Amino acid sequence: MSSMDRRHFDRYDLTETGFTFIPRKDLHLHSELERAWISLAAGWDNLPQDEYSSLVNVSRFRRYDRMLYCSTTGAFKRMPHDVFIQNSTSNRLYGGVARQFAQMHDSSFENQFLRWLIAFDCRQFSDSFGFTAATWVVGIHQIRVSARNGAPGQPTPEGVHQDGSYFVGIHLVRRSNIEGGLSEVYGKNRELIAQIALIEPLDSMIIDDRAVLHRVTGIDAIDENAPAMRDVLILTYDPSGLTRGTDLARM
Repeated sequence: MSSMDRRHFDRYDLTETGFTFIPRKDLHLHSELERAWISLAAGWDNLPQDEYSSLVNVSRFRRYDRMLYCSTTGAFKRMPHDVFIQNSTSNRLYGGVARQFAQMHDSSFENQFLRWLIAFDCRQFSDSFGFTAATWVVGIHQIRVSARNGAPGQPTPEGVHQDGSYFVGIHLVRRSNIEGGLSEVYGKNRELIAQIALIEPLDSMIIDDRAVLHRVTGIDAIDENAPAMRDVLILTYDPSGLTRGTDLARM
């Protein structure tokens, strides 16, 4: 199957293959959410340099935040800002490194579309797996990878990896002046299962991070004299360990 052949993506079932593809058109945003989405996407033009990726000669920009989301009440609560750590089993490049990223701007964190999207993703895997967990820790990653000066950009310098979470939502924000940047999914034996092109803003994937691995191929500038970038929003989900039905409003 061609990586660009989007007609067959509906055969990827989250419970059977460990991932699913959701095209932008299936989100059905009303006008207010559409405006909130446009406002959120503008925030990718103000991301600070990811100093850790620059150590491996990758041009990546990033912000990171966390919130608690109660799927039964729809409540959200910002968590204290902390370092981002992945274990060495999941991520062989950055595993065990306590990475410190800048927080999201308040306006982005409070964005109506972001909160709608967090709830939307949660429904996809909760409905598929029948999860009854009420409260989730949601990691929010705003990431931009650039190709520059004839050098390709590497969206995943860590290579084929897992994020170390239960579920991951990958949402394309923007592709500008690039070729490549294909999302690849691998089985536990690192065999390639699928290669999917996220093309339209908000083309999305939901991944069962316990079942599969993933990476994104490098990006090259089409016009080397113009900015070339791939912007994504990544949401990670883990049960919080709080008791079911905890009232977030009182935390």
